[in-house]
Amino acid sequence: MSGSSVFPTLSALTAGLALVLKADSARNGPVAVLGREPNPYASSYASEIVTCRCGAEELRLYCKYSAGGHGDTGYGLWGGVGYEAEVYRQVLSPAGAVTPRFYGTHTDAATGETWLVLQYLVESERIHRYPESLPQAARWLGLFHAGQEEQLTNSIVPFLRVYDAAFYSGWARRTALFARPLQARFPWLGIHRVAARPAPARHPRGVLPGEHPPAPGEGLPDRLGIRGGGRGRDRSGESDGALASCGRGLL
Repeated sequence: MSGSSVFPTLSALTAGLALVLKADSARNGPVAVLGREPNPYASSYASEIVTCRCGAEELRLYCKYSAGGHGDTGYGLWGGVGYEAEVYRQVLSPAGAVTPRFYGTHTDAATGETWLVLQYLVESERIHRYPESLPQAARWLGLFHAGQEEQLTNSIVPFLRVYDAAFYSGWARRTALFARPLQARFPWLGIHRVAARPAPARHPRGVLPGEHPPAPGEGLPDRLGIRGGGRGRDRSGESDGALASCGRGLL
């Protein structure tokens, strides 16, 4: 690996993984890092593929680090590595979702940075290379939405961001503002008045993933949030609504 400061040193990585793996399944054997490979699809945050031995078991791990991230929330869209870890811990794992195994997190004592440690899927491929698999991906998303919609009727996961009327209308306003210099060239970018309307009470709430990850374990959960519907309440106790309805199992 590169000597870049965004990646932990070998000794720090070994010690951190030992703590994560011990907490995950009471593995008490010594941990040895056998190899480190850069993740070619890394974008907002540094990540790498780590091969290690824990006792007699060899593991391939996907490790993602908050160090060196862009530090921007993307107008409330991005949550960061810590947020992504909580999505695995509090949403995906309890739901029994088929995802890479979540081993846990580690906070580097020297830097205070958060690590996310997942199973690395050795035989995985980017889905756009296999369009015949898109119906399976859509089915997974539909089942996930339906299950989370039912879950949210009974309880709210407090840490999840709420995508309400103000969130969506803000994106529309910024789009109109940024497109203003292009309107003479592209008239179809005409500015439209944005009016935020609360959704009717019959519309359900659902957990909304932001996008497909480009690589195993990369990207999706840190953009996961609640799409509001009806008169649900967010973590601050304020009512939220949505500009668009979210039907059961629909994207």
